Amino acid sequence: MATGDEMIELAAKHLGEKYILGAVAPKDNANYTGPWDCAEFVSWCVYQVSGIKVGMRNNDAYTGYWKEDIATKCRTISIEQAKKVKGAVLLRFPNSAIGHIVFSDGNGKTIEAMDKNHGVTRGKINLRHWDVALLVNGILYDETQGTEPYTIPAVNFKVTVPIMTDPIVLLAKQALKNFGIDPGDMNDKYDKNMEIAIYNYQLTKGLITDGIMGKQTLKSLKLI
Repeated sequence: MATGDEMIELAAKHLGEKYILGAVAPKDNANYTGPWDCAEFVSWCVYQVSGIKVGMRNNDAYTGYWKEDIATKCRTISIEQAKKVKGAVLLRFPNSAIGHIVFSDGNGKTIEAMDKNHGVTRGKINLRHWDVALLVNGILYDETQGTEPYTIPAVNFKVTVPIMTDPIVLLAKQALKNFGIDPGDMNDKYDKNMEIAIYNYQLTKGLITDGIMGKQTLKSLKLI
């Protein structure tokens, strides 16, 4: 049976490769070396190691498909537990913010196709927004390691229903406008236009591009 350790070993071989949003990875090509987007990278690694198709429709992988497949192809674990399980998957749903998916390396870090600025790289699990942690059915994971506390971001503005409002959002919009990025209506609402503006700002500044205004982005905007 395929293992989570094998998945991490394979993922690590692709560190440094390019990221392109919307890239499609040929799932049957074991020699493929990019470009990747986040869902293509995770689904390709899972398929190469196990032959299991998760988060895919035909040859296309997408975080929304991963969300749909949770009930039938995965089981959920806590984010705290996932930090210690090699090959566990952490997923941010595309309806709560810009979707994203990564592997846990079992040591509190990730291996992921992060974004255009970083490519396939190692990142952190803490202080980022995740909706769920998953183990793929049919893959053997070492779950004997103890859990490690997950640090939830103190500040994490994203598109929600009802919409998030705060005076700092207006300050951020003013800072973005001064930087040359249009955030839409100048108010205290974190709406879809603001999410796109933050994403573009993050892309320009070499930050993690997730459209979420967290501590790193607020620091870059000189608001905290």
